[in-house]
Amino acid sequence: MIAVADSALFRAHLRDRSQLAENQQQEDEIRTMQLQVQAYLRRGRLRANAKRQRLEQRKLELATSTGSSRKTKRPGSPERMAKMLSES
Repeated sequence: MIAVADSALFRAHLRDRSQLAENQQQEDEIRTMQLQVQAYLRRGRLRANAKRQRLEQRKLELATSTGSSRKTKRPGSPERMAKMLSES
């Protein structure tokens, strides 16, 4: 009878330890996945920020080049405009 009780308790203990080990492994896998997702999101944010900065830089370059070309193409005073019209 003692052997049967001991055997039943030992099996229950082994089953509990096995379940604990399985739970620990699942928790480790979840932590690993969480870290991977965080790294993925961080890389995505960095790429988005880099794209946003490039866009702002290009907007600035375009505004600068458009502004300078407008100054050179604009005839300015009415006298200059009249002169340009008379030359054509």
